[in-house]
Amino acid sequence: FRRVLFRSIACEIAARAVPDGYTLLLGVIGTMSVQPNLTAKLPYDPVRDFAPVSLLSESPYVFALSNTVNARSVKELIALAKAKPRGINFASSGVGSSPHLCGELFNTAAGVDMVHVPYKGAGVATTDILSGQIQMFCSGLTALNALIKAGRMRPIGMATLKRSSLMPDIPTINEQGLKDFEVTSWTGIVAPAKTPRAIVQKLYDALARITQTDDMKQFVQQQGADMALLGPEAFAAEIKNDIAKWGKLVKAAKIAPE
Repeated sequence: FRRVLFRSIACEIAARAVPDGYTLLLGVIGTMSVQPNLTAKLPYDPVRDFAPVSLLSESPYVFALSNTVNARSVKELIALAKAKPRGINFASSGVGSSPHLCGELFNTAAGVDMVHVPYKGAGVATTDILSGQIQMFCSGLTALNALIKAGRMRPIGMATLKRSSLMPDIPTINEQGLKDFEVTSWTGIVAPAKTPRAIVQKLYDALARITQTDDMKQFVQQQGADMALLGPEAFAAEIKNDIAKWGKLVKAAKIAPE
């Protein structure tokens, strides 16, 4: 809750800043596309109040199972979930969090009914998955990378449209039959609305140069993400599409706005 609150405050401050190109916001999918669907009175509008500059990176989400679960692929997990309705639990770091929405999206796409179990943080959720109390966790690869490599959790699919360069051996959920299934955590730069087009373009050109350097590529990969540069218009479209996508899921899953 605190993290969401602080991010909302940062967004509000950036939205009200002078549109001169000197105040920028590192926007993330949670505050720009998910939170607008979960908060009744958000102090900013991600479309109206900002001028998108550039998408910078995408961090893939991975579906990981407890080693106690008798499934080694998406197809086997779906079969198990259908054979045991509401018999499979999936963890999240809280109601409305990306892991929660990831699991609900899987429920909808696969036609299953796995039970959501919210935790106060990813650390506690991970502990219960390792012990077998929880069967599945959909989370950013960065958070689960070490446990997966140590063989303490079983990855069954990346929630991306193409395989991640970070773990190319893990097949995507898309290629395992759930077409267009995608959940990523992205970051990007936005400026206050009414920032002159010339300034936005200048900022984008600078970011495009920086993101092509080896140092920046290495830094992004160390954060468990892939570089994903998009220009102002394409990034604006991405934000709008994600707002619609998660808004539809929030309604379908009957997640009440706060």
